[in-house]
Amino acid sequence: MPFCQFCGSEDAARYCGRCGRPQGENPPRSDIDYNKIEKEIRDAGDADQGGEIVLFEGTTWPYMCISPLMCNVNKWRISNKRIDYEHGCCGNTVDTIDMRRVKDLALRRRPWQRIFFRGTIVVYADAEASHDEIHITMTNAHSLYLKLRKTWTTANVGVVG
Repeated sequence: MPFCQFCGSEDAARYCGRCGRPQGENPPRSDIDYNKIEKEIRDAGDADQGGEIVLFEGTTWPYMCISPLMCNVNKWRISNKRIDYEHGCCGNTVDTIDMRRVKDLALRRRPWQRIFFRGTIVVYADAEASHDEIHITMTNAHSLYLKLRKTWTTANVGVVG
């Protein structure tokens, strides 16, 4: 059975049964919005088909309520495959860490952070990553830490070294 060259599904003859994209020299179908289907597949996060499962997507404020005045907010997109984040003044630096590059995870919470359901997730990456340590300070850090730890453990299955 042929595989789709776009989503990797096995159900692909002339058109993919999963994403609807044409295979080979077949013309695209005018009645299908391929971008919408791709977004739905990505949002659904079908990990069996190699899709990304988004664990967290949002903004954190490193200096609390004065962060916007300093033009310093961090934008995150954490999935089962990688961690993407924009940081620095006006988001001028964009970095990505592959989940396979993560060496260890830690959750740090001071007593006042526990009271307000905040915390800091520390991601330790290997020497080949852009940063060897990333700090994610946010609300509900504990729930994200548990998801991230499960994903990281799954990503490291079968990785040697």
